[in-house]
Amino acid sequence: MDRRLLPCIKCGRLVPIRSKGMCPACRYDAMVKSKMNEVGRDTSGLAAFFDRHISILSNNPVSITGERIYGKPSRANICHLYPKRKYKSVAMDDTNVVYMTVEEHQELDNILDCMDIEKVERRFGAAGAIILGRMASLLPYVKENGKLKNHIIAWKNRLRERRIY
Repeated sequence: MDRRLLPCIKCGRLVPIRSKGMCPACRYDAMVKSKMNEVGRDTSGLAAFFDRHISILSNNPVSITGERIYGKPSRANICHLYPKRKYKSVAMDDTNVVYMTVEEHQELDNILDCMDIEKVERRFGAAGAIILGRMASLLPYVKENGKLKNHIIAWKNRLRERRIY
């Protein structure tokens, strides 16, 4: 039984079996790339956004709290205030990020995951006030509804009530 050989549309190799016009090797590469895009890898410019912030941080490796960032700065030192996965409208907004040590970043993420907004100010002091101020200033630009956004709105309203008395 003679099999007919057909060229791969990507590499031109003659192969007996093709899937979507590609040889098995090219088809595998195409499948891996499509899976990466489905999972949400940096396809929308987020990689360039992080690279820009890493270069800024490399010039002055200091956390918002004043703590020195040792070693080479990485994505772990760039903390999104509103999580980039949930709040895509502000994911690449420069106001939505602060520079932190890895430990501070983890702690802030844990506090925000628990929605304990007051604890941000207690734990981080003046830096916490800056963080919450930035989050409040971003509210008009956050298009997605979520618990964190609602907690920031409630926190902002409580502050307003305290000042009125």
